[in-house]
Amino acid sequence: YQVMQEICRSHVRINERAVLKSPPFLKGRYKMVRYEDMARSPLEEIVAMYEFVGLEMTEQLEEWIYTVTHGQGKGTKKEAFDVTSRDAVTVSQAWRTILPYNKVRHIQAVCKGAMSLLGYRTVHSEQEQKRLDIDLLIPREPYSFSWLPAKTEHPSNS
Repeated sequence: YQVMQEICRSHVRINERAVLKSPPFLKGRYKMVRYEDMARSPLEEIVAMYEFVGLEMTEQLEEWIYTVTHGQGKGTKKEAFDVTSRDAVTVSQAWRTILPYNKVRHIQAVCKGAMSLLGYRTVHSEQEQKRLDIDLLIPREPYSFSWLPAKTEHPSNS
Protein backbone atom coordinates (compact mmCIF):
# COMPACT_ATOMS: atom_id res chain seq x y z
CA TYR A 1 0.00 0.00 0.00
CA GLN A 2 2.97 2.31 0.54
CA VAL A 3 3.93 1.84 -3.12
CA MET A 4 0.36 2.61 -4.21
CA GLN A 5 0.32 5.67 -1.98
CA GLU A 6 3.53 6.95 -3.56
CA ILE A 7 2.21 6.29 -7.08
CA CYS A 8 -0.94 8.24 -6.24
CA ARG A 9 1.07 11.10 -4.72
CA SER A 10 3.14 11.17 -7.88
CA HIS A 11 0.00 11.47 -10.01
CA VAL A 12 -1.16 14.39 -7.87
CA ARG A 13 2.24 16.12 -8.20
CA ILE A 14 2.30 15.58 -11.97
CA ASN A 15 -1.22 16.95 -12.32
CA GLU A 16 -0.43 19.96 -10.15
CA ARG A 17 2.76 20.72 -12.05
CA ALA A 18 1.40 20.11 -15.54
CA VAL A 19 -2.21 21.27 -15.23
CA LEU A 20 -2.78 23.48 -12.20
CA LYS A 21 0.58 25.30 -11.90
CA SER A 22 1.99 24.85 -15.36
CA PRO A 23 5.23 26.47 -16.45
CA PRO A 24 5.05 28.29 -19.80
CA PHE A 25 7.21 25.71 -21.61
CA LEU A 26 4.51 23.03 -21.09
CA LYS A 27 1.70 25.04 -22.67
CA GLY A 28 0.36 23.06 -25.61
CA ARG A 29 2.68 20.12 -24.89
CA TYR A 30 0.82 18.08 -22.29
CA LYS A 31 -2.29 15.93 -22.59
CA MET A 32 -3.72 13.86 -19.76
CA VAL A 33 -5.12 10.50 -20.87
CA ARG A 34 -7.00 8.17 -18.55
CA TYR A 35 -6.76 4.44 -19.14
CA GLU A 36 -10.52 3.95 -18.84
CA ASP A 37 -11.23 6.62 -21.46
CA MET A 38 -8.90 4.73 -23.80
CA ALA A 39 -10.67 1.45 -23.00
CA ARG A 40 -14.12 2.92 -23.62
CA SER A 41 -13.36 4.90 -26.78
CA PRO A 42 -9.98 3.69 -28.03
CA LEU A 43 -10.18 5.02 -31.56
CA GLU A 44 -11.56 8.41 -30.52
CA GLU A 45 -8.88 8.83 -27.84
CA ILE A 46 -6.01 7.73 -30.08
CA VAL A 47 -7.18 9.97 -32.93
CA ALA A 48 -7.25 12.87 -30.43
CA MET A 49 -3.69 12.00 -29.32
CA TYR A 50 -2.50 11.83 -32.91
CA GLU A 51 -4.09 15.22 -33.65
CA PHE A 52 -2.56 16.65 -30.49
CA VAL A 53 0.94 15.76 -31.71
CA GLY A 54 0.21 16.63 -35.35
CA LEU A 55 0.05 13.11 -36.83
CA GLU A 56 -2.55 11.44 -39.00
CA MET A 57 -4.10 8.07 -38.27
CA THR A 58 -3.67 5.36 -40.91
CA GLU A 59 -6.48 3.05 -41.90
CA GLN A 60 -4.34 0.01 -40.97
CA LEU A 61 -3.76 1.39 -37.47
CA GLU A 62 -7.48 2.12 -37.05
CA GLU A 63 -8.29 -1.48 -37.99
CA TRP A 64 -5.66 -2.87 -35.62
CA ILE A 65 -6.91 -0.71 -32.74
CA TYR A 66 -10.46 -1.92 -33.31
CA THR A 67 -9.38 -5.57 -33.53
CA VAL A 68 -7.22 -5.50 -30.40
CA THR A 69 -9.83 -3.68 -28.28
CA HIS A 70 -12.98 -5.49 -29.39
CA GLY A 71 -12.13 -9.13 -28.71
CA GLN A 72 -13.98 -11.48 -26.42
CA GLY A 73 -13.67 -11.27 -22.65
CA LYS A 74 -10.81 -10.07 -20.47
CA GLY A 75 -8.26 -12.73 -21.41
CA THR A 76 -6.36 -14.99 -19.07
CA LYS A 77 -3.87 -14.08 -16.34
CA LYS A 78 -1.14 -15.54 -18.56
CA GLU A 79 -2.11 -13.06 -21.32
CA ALA A 80 -2.18 -10.06 -18.96
CA PHE A 81 0.80 -8.35 -20.59
CA ASP A 82 0.44 -9.85 -24.08
CA VAL A 83 -1.02 -7.93 -26.99
CA THR A 84 -4.06 -10.04 -27.76
CA SER A 85 -7.56 -9.21 -28.91
CA ARG A 86 -9.72 -8.63 -25.83
CA ASP A 87 -12.70 -6.54 -24.83
CA ALA A 88 -10.97 -3.40 -23.52
CA VAL A 89 -13.89 -2.29 -21.36
CA THR A 90 -14.12 -5.72 -19.70
CA VAL A 91 -10.36 -5.68 -19.06
CA SER A 92 -10.57 -2.19 -17.52
CA GLN A 93 -13.31 -3.35 -15.14
CA ALA A 94 -11.78 -6.74 -14.20
CA TRP A 95 -10.50 -5.45 -10.84
CA ARG A 96 -14.09 -4.95 -9.73
CA THR A 97 -14.80 -8.68 -9.78
CA ILE A 98 -11.32 -9.98 -8.89
CA LEU A 99 -10.00 -7.82 -6.03
CA PRO A 100 -11.39 -8.31 -2.54
CA TYR A 101 -13.27 -5.26 -1.26
CA ASN A 102 -10.98 -4.81 1.77
CA LYS A 103 -8.02 -4.22 -0.60
CA VAL A 104 -10.05 -1.85 -2.77
CA ARG A 105 -11.16 0.08 0.33
CA HIS A 106 -7.54 0.39 1.51
CA ILE A 107 -6.30 1.53 -1.93
CA GLN A 108 -9.10 4.08 -2.10
CA ALA A 109 -8.09 5.40 1.33
CA VAL A 110 -4.43 5.90 0.38
CA CYS A 111 -5.29 7.27 -3.09
CA LYS A 112 -8.40 9.32 -2.30
CA GLY A 113 -6.91 12.66 -3.37
CA ALA A 114 -5.54 11.37 -6.66
CA MET A 115 -8.78 9.55 -7.45
CA SER A 116 -10.85 12.67 -6.86
CA LEU A 117 -8.47 14.91 -8.80
CA LEU A 118 -8.35 12.56 -11.81
CA GLY A 119 -12.09 11.87 -11.91
CA TYR A 120 -12.65 8.52 -10.23
CA ARG A 121 -15.55 7.69 -7.91
CA THR A 122 -14.99 5.41 -4.94
CA VAL A 123 -17.06 2.38 -3.99
CA HIS A 124 -18.50 2.09 -0.50
CA SER A 125 -19.34 -1.61 -0.33
CA GLU A 126 -18.52 -4.92 -1.93
CA GLN A 127 -21.94 -4.90 -3.60
CA GLU A 128 -21.27 -1.49 -5.14
CA GLN A 129 -17.84 -2.65 -6.31
CA LYS A 130 -19.32 -5.69 -8.06
CA ARG A 131 -22.16 -3.77 -9.76
CA LEU A 132 -20.66 -3.05 -13.16
CA ASP A 133 -23.69 -0.96 -14.10
CA ILE A 134 -22.42 1.73 -11.66
CA ASP A 135 -20.03 3.99 -13.54
CA LEU A 136 -16.99 4.90 -11.43
CA LEU A 137 -15.48 7.25 -14.00
CA ILE A 138 -16.48 10.90 -13.82
CA PRO A 139 -16.89 12.21 -17.38
CA ARG A 140 -14.24 14.70 -18.40
CA GLU A 141 -15.20 18.13 -19.52
CA PRO A 142 -13.84 18.81 -23.00
CA TYR A 143 -10.24 19.97 -22.80
CA SER A 144 -10.15 19.86 -18.99
CA PHE A 145 -7.05 17.65 -18.90
CA SER A 146 -5.05 19.19 -21.73
CA TRP A 147 -3.88 22.46 -23.12
CA LEU A 148 -4.79 23.18 -26.67
CA PRO A 149 -1.98 23.81 -29.12
CA ALA A 150 -1.90 27.47 -30.14
CA LYS A 151 -3.28 26.68 -33.62
CA THR A 152 -6.34 24.83 -32.27
CA GLU A 153 -9.53 26.70 -31.53
CA HIS A 154 -11.75 25.81 -28.58
CA PRO A 155 -15.18 24.53 -29.75
CA SER A 156 -17.03 27.31 -27.88
CA ASN A 157 -15.12 29.88 -29.96
CA SER A 158 -16.28 28.40 -33.27
